[in-house]
Amino acid sequence: MKPAVATESARLLYTLGAAEVDEEFDAALLYFTDATAEEVRKQAKPGPVVARNEAELQKFRSQLRSRVETSRSPMESVMFGDGIPNLDAEVLAELYNPAHAGSFIALLHAHKHPQMRFLIRPQGAIPAMGPEEVALLNVDPSGDQDGIWYMAHTLPESQAHTNSSNEDKRVIATEHYDMDVHVGRNDHLAARTTLRFKALRDGDRAIAFSLLPSLRVSSASLDGKPIDFVQEGAKQDGELWLILPQATVKDRVYSAEMNYEGNKVIFKEGGGNYSVDARENWYPAASVFRDRATYDITFHAPKGMTLVGVGQRISEKNQGSEVVSEWKSDEPLLVAGFNYGEFKKKERVDDVTKVKLEAYATTEPPDWLKSASRSLSEDILGTLPTENSSAGMMLSPSAMAEQVLVDALNAERLYTAWYGPNAYGRLAVTQQPAFGFGQSWPTLIYLPISAFLDPTTRWRLLGSNTFRFSKEFINVVTAHEVAHQWWGHTVGCASYHDNWLSEGFADFSAAPFLESTHPGADDARKFWDSERRLLLEKNSFGNRANDLGPLWMGERLDVLKVRDADRRITYAKGAFVLQMLRYLMQDDRGGDQPFIEMMHDFLASYRGSVASTRDFQRMVEKHMQHDMDLERNGKMDWFFQEWVYGTEVPTYRLDYTLSDAEGGKTLLTIRIAQDGVGSQFKMRVPVYVDFDGKLYKVATIPMAGSSTSNELKIPLPKRPRRVLLNANDDILAATSAEK
Repeated sequence: MKPAVATESARLLYTLGAAEVDEEFDAALLYFTDATAEEVRKQAKPGPVVARNEAELQKFRSQLRSRVETSRSPMESVMFGDGIPNLDAEVLAELYNPAHAGSFIALLHAHKHPQMRFLIRPQGAIPAMGPEEVALLNVDPSGDQDGIWYMAHTLPESQAHTNSSNEDKRVIATEHYDMDVHVGRNDHLAARTTLRFKALRDGDRAIAFSLLPSLRVSSASLDGKPIDFVQEGAKQDGELWLILPQATVKDRVYSAEMNYEGNKVIFKEGGGNYSVDARENWYPAASVFRDRATYDITFHAPKGMTLVGVGQRISEKNQGSEVVSEWKSDEPLLVAGFNYGEFKKKERVDDVTKVKLEAYATTEPPDWLKSASRSLSEDILGTLPTENSSAGMMLSPSAMAEQVLVDALNAERLYTAWYGPNAYGRLAVTQQPAFGFGQSWPTLIYLPISAFLDPTTRWRLLGSNTFRFSKEFINVVTAHEVAHQWWGHTVGCASYHDNWLSEGFADFSAAPFLESTHPGADDARKFWDSERRLLLEKNSFGNRANDLGPLWMGERLDVLKVRDADRRITYAKGAFVLQMLRYLMQDDRGGDQPFIEMMHDFLASYRGSVASTRDFQRMVEKHMQHDMDLERNGKMDWFFQEWVYGTEVPTYRLDYTLSDAEGGKTLLTIRIAQDGVGSQFKMRVPVYVDFDGKLYKVATIPMAGSSTSNELKIPLPKRPRRVLLNANDDILAATSAEK
């Protein structure tokens, strides 16, 4: 379909609803399919469309359709990144289906804020984030006003208590993908995708898909018949829209086919390394991380290259100058992906979990790492030879693939015991050229190249000014990404509010991994120290990430003066929430079995679906221990209000004395002070003693508000070396210097 069809809809609406220029706004453009048109007709005087309004329309349209290659702020990424919405097509979709509630969007060009938007949209103000229908957004890449200023459900929903993260506002549900994909040596990708989907409501004729803008669609069909589609220029709107010849019928199943090709999916990095940058939108997806679908994918890759996909590899064979591999996933997946490079492969089947584990890595580092290592002085790094050098294998990623495989196997075994069986039966851990981040897709992990370097080289690199990544990150990145096979994929997240159920859970999982693989070491303590610093240390602006807002706010917390606030809070505070629940649920001997049973139940209850924060709270309440019921009502509201929906962080002080008692025993007398919190803040505070280098929990003291406990006397069998509070990072607590 020609874009002009959607454009004319917008032009009509602009004619009816264009705002007059006033002292606050240079201009405003209104998009609406609700009753606004009738209200305007009743109050406005009829007249022609003036040239000034036409000029403003074109100005706005130019701004709206200017996709940004490199976003300068979080909100600019949402509004003008690869997935920039096509507002004209959205209006067209609503006009095609008048049976559903209309929307209202005001695009405001103010003196101080030239890129503001006010939205009321029944399908979600920002559908990719969550279900809230009302939002006020501001794009401010050069200042500190960038972000979501307001976002909420409509008043009627809130009053009726029907607002929820679990609202499903999808138009269709994709069920199966059949794809034939050609990956060329020149970073080119061409594909034919056939997808089966079910209509979730009646009356829709325009359906949006996420697809990388540089991938250009040449044809589309529905149930074997050609159909129109809307795809703007590669540097304009980032959505693909299929235009159906007839309105959808609820619960009817359809089959759509699209042919497309282009570049900017894969980039050469040198040394046989390639980065797959378009991991979510290399194929047309209706609802990323919401739809679960099965996949049959045939990949064609040049000989000499290895392509690793999701699911199970069914076959692989040489055909002329290509290697053709077939991949199948019978377990529905939230997303599909692949990695690509001149990989060497190691594999094994774990005899405990029966999961097939694979590791893929190149023999040479990417060009940027070679260049960076050469630029570092010899007194810092020494010589960094490659695998073919007589001096060693220090920069050969494949040389460390066996250790990566062992780490993945240990994580797989541990999480099977703590959470339940892996849903997929296979896990491929693959090297990517990036140094400081990883990502996990179902059955496929993109692990940073830093995880494939030998420890000496890694620490030397981390000790230089060129690489500024924490050693704690490198220690746990494999464990973190493996944990996403359970949290984020087997159990998905209902909305951005609930993303901590994925990232926070995966971050927490690193702690028992370190405890299990490094017993007796202090790696777990260092990990929790690092997590606490991420939340409580002040940056150059004097801001602490934790103070920006509660964990439940998720990515809305990112601001220019604390740009990684979402990552710090969602990951680190989410991890601390689980750690604190683990502590609160420990049995009398300090065992984790009650917590483990809860996590098994949570995984089993929501396997193959999405979960919300409320769902998890109900699961905690189902398994809560007697001492957790601080309000004596069988609810954990007190805990979730403090740690998920609040921002308070306490400080603690312990005063104690040790005195001799009869029979060679010792009497411990303690007082605990809790400070820095409001009167409603509650927590149980653990007290430990150190006997011969081993810690024992001897009491947990309930505390409320900023207060000091009564004196408590505890008989001990002998005199301890030390008496400590919060010794196992049981509570997220600040030091006096961090307040």
